[in-house]
Amino acid sequence: MITVLAALVVFLAAMAGYLLWRAQDAAAAVTLEPTNSAAPNPFMPPQGPDASVPAPPGDAGGAVAGSTPGLFGGSLDNGSCNQDQMAEFLATHQDKAEAWAEVQGVATSDIPAYVHQLTPLVLRADTSVTNHGFRDGELTSYPAVLQAGTAVLVDGYGTPRVKCYCGNPLSAPPEHRSENFVGQRWARFAPVTVIVIEPAPVVVENLTVINIQNNTVINKPLPPWHWGRPPGWKPSSSSGSSSSSSSTSTTDTSSTDTSSSDPSSKSGTSNRNGGQLVGPGTGCVSPQDSAGVVVTTTPAACGSATSRTTTTSKTTTTTTPTTTTTTTTTTTSSSKKSGS
Repeated sequence: MITVLAALVVFLAAMAGYLLWRAQDAAAAVTLEPTNSAAPNPFMPPQGPDASVPAPPGDAGGAVAGSTPGLFGGSLDNGSCNQDQMAEFLATHQDKAEAWAEVQGVATSDIPAYVHQLTPLVLRADTSVTNHGFRDGELTSYPAVLQAGTAVLVDGYGTPRVKCYCGNPLSAPPEHRSENFVGQRWARFAPVTVIVIEPAPVVVENLTVINIQNNTVINKPLPPWHWGRPPGWKPSSSSGSSSSSSSTSTTDTSSTDTSSSDPSSKSGTSNRNGGQLVGPGTGCVSPQDSAGVVVTTTPAACGSATSRTTTTSKTTTTTTPTTTTTTTTTTTSSSKKSGS
């Protein structure tokens, strides 16, 4: 009888441990959020559409600074996120406004000004974040991965702060991400390609952005930033390891943005794994390689750049993290640089 009772106690203890482990594992699960989707309990109706962007390169992944050239996609207009509508919605939903402002670290009364100092951009790689919803009058939080192409609002440090499709505030991802993923997987999802976008070391004035409409490089000025660093982040280590060539200033008025306004002045910038995001002299990035390994100096030739080794009648530049090779044929082409 004693033996049976002892065995029962051991069994019950094992079951309790298993159930506790499963509960903890479920709590740490990372929600996959495809483009044009809102997770349960969104803050508000959609405030802008997501975009279709090339799949991230196989060697993407790791931490990158928010000032990294080519990290974001965008366009010359701000159609990816309706900031006016977002501010108006929060102004008429006080409970949600208070929770939203709490995540952002701003006063509720400052929401309109704060929202309009964020910049609408598009993620060009699957990105790890902490997403926040609103349920039964309370703020909810969960780790998530946003698919490349997701429209976001970015702060003055290049950090995603809002998911446009549902208006949810975003914050720093967990320090140790679970490999337990739940939700709808997209075709090219791979955990090793997920990136973490860390705040730039200093305030960013300009970002080198890939135009999602024609794959040309544009210089995107950011509004003056007066709200401090995003809360919840430890001191950034990405400034020294997220790029192979960085021109970061040590003052609060400029950073890599000042040199990124001329893409031809930079050598390629890469993440910690060496995957380049944009190459030197980039006028166009191959639609099949969001790392910018294949670039051409002629925007009109964008459609012909389709592989890592490109042979065309145009002037082309092939860039890797360590070398840059330029091949020119008898065809004459000229560089074209777009501004915002």
